Amino acid sequence: MKICYIIVNKNDYLSTKHLVDNIIDYKIIDHILIIDNASIQEERRKIESITNEKIEKIFNGEDKGYSFAINKGCNYLIDKYNDCIFIISNSDIVIVSESDIEKLVEDLSYENIGLVGPQLLERGKILRGRKIPTPKQDIISNLNMRYSNIEYPEEYYKDDTSFVEVISSAFFLMTSKTFKLIDGLDSNVFLYYEDNILATKIKENKLYTIIDNRVKVKHKFSSTIEKEIKDLKKFKILSESQMYFHEKYSKASSFELSLLKSSIKYRFIKYKTSKKFK
Repeated sequence: MKICYIIVNKNDYLSTKHLVDNIIDYKIIDHILIIDNASIQEERRKIESITNEKIEKIFNGEDKGYSFAINKGCNYLIDKYNDCIFIISNSDIVIVSESDIEKLVEDLSYENIGLVGPQLLERGKILRGRKIPTPKQDIISNLNMRYSNIEYPEEYYKDDTSFVEVISSAFFLMTSKTFKLIDGLDSNVFLYYEDNILATKIKENKLYTIIDNRVKVKHKFSSTIEKEIKDLKKFKILSESQMYFHEKYSKASSFELSLLKSSIKYRFIKYKTSKKFK
């Protein structure tokens, strides 16, 4: 089974090049596929200059979002190899060692495992797993700008691996078999909530998600999104994705959806007043 590393890039050549240099000599990786989401011409030319026998590139003429790019890459590799393991990654990821990839790939071999992720080092914090938010929890989050009861306690991660519901979509592994079973990611969301949607699809198909607590991967959280999308547009995209998720996946009631819309309006007013987006 081929092990394929998919990198989604958008005007972030430096991070993509650093990641490719990081993993190019890993024997466990058979193929590196860079999906460029309609970068500007100068950045595209730089991506084109990244060459190796392991590397292939797909250039999207239009940026239709992170999930769309992942689906396109996965479907392309399924057509090429049929059975494969996908390592799906933002461009601004740093892998510590090849042995970390080996551990994550091994985790996928356990029965009924749909997704595997590492502990993620991001903005000075360690991100692990979390629970799928209910409509009520998102309403509360919109009102007070923070979540409650979706994190697992620290002691939950004392073993080598831990079962969780949601992992970060910035870096995760899945098999082509799982991808086909869940019908890929949902390309109707441009950004945000793709991790909650993915978690729900995995759960609905009676598969499990695990965090490997032995593995830490660094997410540099490059300023790509910050450069590409202004705060007001980010808020609009987030709000749309939140509503879409609860309408389609959490089966929220009409009353809950009404409250959710009101809480989004409240959050927007609060944001406009404070000039801060959290």
